[in-house]
Amino acid sequence: DLKLIRSKNHIHLEGSEDEMRKLYKDLLTEETQGNFLNLNKLSSMFKGFDLLKVKDIMENILKEYNYRIREMAIPMLMIHIGVAIERMLHHNYIKTSRGTDLENTKEYQIAKEFFNRVSKIVRIDINENEVELLALLLMGKNSMNLQNDLVSAYSKHGYNVNELVSQIIESIKSDYDIDFSKDVDLRSGIALHLQGLVERKNKNIHIDNMYLQELKKKYPLVFELSIRVGEILNEELGIDISENELGFLALHLGAAYERTHNHQHYKAIMIYPVDQAFGDILLKKVDFLFNERMDVIQSVSYFEEKTIKELDPDLILTTSPLQHNLDIPTVQISVFITTEDESRIFQTLNALDKKRFQNEFKAQIIDLIEPETFHLNLKTETPEETIEYMCDHLKNLGYSDDAFKKSVLQREKMASTSFVYSFAVPHSLNVASFRSSISVAFLEKPIKWGEFEVKMVMLLAINEVYKDTLVMFFDWLSSMINNANHFVALLESQSYEEFISKIIE
Repeated sequence: DLKLIRSKNHIHLEGSEDEMRKLYKDLLTEETQGNFLNLNKLSSMFKGFDLLKVKDIMENILKEYNYRIREMAIPMLMIHIGVAIERMLHHNYIKTSRGTDLENTKEYQIAKEFFNRVSKIVRIDINENEVELLALLLMGKNSMNLQNDLVSAYSKHGYNVNELVSQIIESIKSDYDIDFSKDVDLRSGIALHLQGLVERKNKNIHIDNMYLQELKKKYPLVFELSIRVGEILNEELGIDISENELGFLALHLGAAYERTHNHQHYKAIMIYPVDQAFGDILLKKVDFLFNERMDVIQSVSYFEEKTIKELDPDLILTTSPLQHNLDIPTVQISVFITTEDESRIFQTLNALDKKRFQNEFKAQIIDLIEPETFHLNLKTETPEETIEYMCDHLKNLGYSDDAFKKSVLQREKMASTSFVYSFAVPHSLNVASFRSSISVAFLEKPIKWGEFEVKMVMLLAINEVYKDTLVMFFDWLSSMINNANHFVALLESQSYEEFISKIIE
């Protein structure tokens, strides 16, 4: 619903803010997909050393110290390490006075050992400040208690670094409808980065960004996010942020966006004789056919349960018959990938999609169905009376107002919201509730609702924050309608607990 406007010197889009944001998010998802979480692609940005070998060194040290970090945090960690080594290769060292007491922490010991080993394969001098920075990054949010907060000295409103990061995340959500609020890796990464940024500004130290132009060219929308962050920093700290610094911020934001929206790709393990000539051909064909839905994260010659568990794949592809006790879908394929092989892989990916949808449905929908908005044996005679009762109940809870009820009734007059199988889904035309909720009512007696007799009513009261949930809800509804037996069982629910149990089966 956007209109393209052409003038003499430029073109632009006109339309609703909602549609603008949808377009932006679609473009951003397409742009970042598989790039910021793909270590091979990240590695290609660093020309002076092999980031994948550096990653292997870090993983070996983490195992030796029995130190675990979240898998999704690894790309962000490697971005920091890559930037650090690139800086050190060009003799860009920073002397700071953090005043931290890190030497007795496990994170410091890991960071120190890491740079000791890296210095043997990359020509860098070990720098104490880089060791401390890496240790603080490994500590994540806990590191904020151990370092001086330089941000508060610059902030016009007395923000500390955590408050400023929260403002940045809230601004991105407000301006672009992208929610990073639950991304702890982004929070700790940007907080640490801001401390370094302020130190560099304080001491007038300039750092080149070797891949700035590539970021601007290939990921303009991610860079646009970083520009917005730069504007906030300028407003709050009075600091002009250079493009080089914006490029570093863009790396954090790109990885965060992909973590938030990385729903399509599954992780696969390939088991085949890796020393045989056809191996590369097989891998390339699998990547060509399925790169939009899965990534082969590791190729091995044989199955070993411990190794597979550590890799934690979503599925296993094997060229030989394989039986195991792990709860991981396994598909046997030929070395030449026949159409039958393609079909089996697609069926497995579709099954994984269904399982993932169920998990997301539980996380997003179930929380909206609360005991206080669940009505059993409701005595009403007409659709209007039912809607008024349920809307008034939401109003009394502080979830909505009279305007919401009026809009729901107006929508019902336009066309009945009842469906086959004895249920109705009334909802507002365009008036949002104050708080999102799905109110459920089981009627004492079925009532005539449009063309159908209705026994169960699900009133949708969704505000702007949960608008994407509507798509998921109607996807679920569609699948339920196509599964008559399951839906009939749902209609027989005798309590809130039984209803919730059946709805997530």
